[in-house]
Amino acid sequence: MRYCLFLLLLLAGCAGAEFEGDQGPPLKASDMLSMHRQAPFSEQLHDAPKVGQYWLTVTSNPGGLQQKEGKCVARRVEDCVIVEHQYTWRGVERPGDEFQWAVAYLVRPSDPKHRVLRGWRAVKGDLPREMPVMTEPPNPVDHGGEYINSERPFTRRINEQEFHGTRTDSLEIGQPTMGITLWVADNGWFDRVVETHIQLEDGHTGTKVTEARTDGESWIDWEGVDTRPDYMLDQNGFVVPRK
Repeated sequence: MRYCLFLLLLLAGCAGAEFEGDQGPPLKASDMLSMHRQAPFSEQLHDAPKVGQYWLTVTSNPGGLQQKEGKCVARRVEDCVIVEHQYTWRGVERPGDEFQWAVAYLVRPSDPKHRVLRGWRAVKGDLPREMPVMTEPPNPVDHGGEYINSERPFTRRINEQEFHGTRTDSLEIGQPTMGITLWVADNGWFDRVVETHIQLEDGHTGTKVTEARTDGESWIDWEGVDTRPDYMLDQNGFVVPRK
């Protein structure tokens, strides 16, 4: 679960970010989309993913900024699937406005590392633009189990919780020094994290899965798009056979 704690640290760092204010003009839609310049090396994915599986996660913080992220198994391509991350931000350009976009990753479920083979980005409803995939990072350094203030994360098994009409066991994981807690569902989809909580000086920030469905739909126009797993985007921006 080390990757989950890392994600929570990122979330805590972003909680106080100002998206509108005195530091310059408000962000535009193109600014939001341009944040996705590379696809990650790997994607968190559950066993036996099926097209239509969809989770909606809502992130909120003390400043009132709210982000929605839908994760959807959008398409099957040969022995691979395309997972879309569907984002909605409110009040980006003007209060009350919404901007919606998606990033998509081609993943082979049988690959134990769930490496991303190809990645794309698009404004909702548009044709996607392909982006390069990050190279595999080096193996993480083992620090011998040392944590901040020498305080290890705790884990606690929670049995028979109800989640969207189904009974599931889950695991509560926390780092007391940082005020971080997350809940991981045994039979969850994608990264299996159904709720997170980070305590900050001015309140708390967190995420929560608010919808789980099997009728999710793609936000991207895939008509005519080359999604072949045995091809890739090279460093010069050309689609070439995978080596």
